[in-house]
Amino acid sequence: MGNLLTASAKNNKEDTVEFVAERIERRLAETKADIEARIAAMETRLTWRLFAFWIGQAAFFYGLVKVFLAK
Repeated sequence: MGNLLTASAKNNKEDTVEFVAERIERRLAETKADIEARIAAMETRLTWRLFAFWIGQAAFFYGLVKVFLAK
């Protein structure tokens, strides 16, 4: 009878560990997907900001050259 209870407890423990491991893996996958989506959105915003920065720099340089060549 003692062996039966020990085996049952061992099976329950293994099932619980397996269930918790699956939950952790699922949660980790969800978190990873969320982080990847946020990084992609941030990269898009950063790309547009860099593009705007370089356009501004080019316009400033063009104006500077135009002023010096006008003299």
